[in-house]
Amino acid sequence: MKYKKITNGYVIRLFAGEKVLEVLTKFCVEKDIRNGTLEGIGAVSAATIGYYDLAQKKYHFTQFDQVIYELVSLTGNIALVDEAPFLHIHASIADQKLQMFGGHVQEMVVGVTVEVILTKFDGSIVRELDEKIGLKLLQLDEAQ
Repeated sequence: MKYKKITNGYVIRLFAGEKVLEVLTKFCVEKDIRNGTLEGIGAVSAATIGYYDLAQKKYHFTQFDQVIYELVSLTGNIALVDEAPFLHIHASIADQKLQMFGGHVQEMVVGVTVEVILTKFDGSIVRELDEKIGLKLLQLDEAQ
């Protein structure tokens, strides 16, 4: 991974073989990034992507690792869980026939490169478990 500091965050380049969430989470810990957003593009050689089943209160994941997939879109946020940065990432990938797959990312492995813009926020936004839904949701003070 290489990165460049910008006004309110970082431009990050990940290299082939790196695990996207693992590397970005470690980066957030090292740079004391507690909150923010992420967006990215690139190509991955493997991705574990799924959807959340509310009735079962669990994720169902599918492994994609047959070809190099275009990372059409990576988007997500950073918030605190147990006082540590937690990345909530969704992605869309396309195979060689341009068939799209997407959902909640458990992990992805860089196939060629992944380029990420990380925008850092001030303050502390945390996630806490919502028993009814079964997920750790953002806890926000102000309602609209």
